[in-house]
Amino acid sequence: MARRKVVLAMKEELIKLLPQIAQEQSFQVYQAVKECFDTYQQEVVKRMNHDIQSRKAELDELLRQKEDYEINQQAEERRLNLLDNEVLTQLHDVEDAYDQLIGQPAIVLTAA
Repeated sequence: MARRKVVLAMKEELIKLLPQIAQEQSFQVYQAVKECFDTYQQEVVKRMNHDIQSRKAELDELLRQKEDYEINQQAEERRLNLLDNEVLTQLHDVEDAYDQLIGQPAIVLTAA
């Protein structure tokens, strides 16, 4: 019975003192929670920046590959156009030579 009275008395005192203790400790709790969130925010920002840099590097590499491909494509187009012109020129030369052969009288080779 005495123990119950002591527990009830302590409980009543705690109920009276708890708002005062909470008010006194609120700033310290606020600071502790703020520190935790500040640390978390710094870590998140650091990871986000790292991810952004990684993605930027990937995009830069893809852009470089695309530009290299376009340059190679343009060079290949020029090379093929030159080859086409060269083949066309040789075709005309062969046609001219053929026309000259057709226009000349046949040469008879005799065995000696």
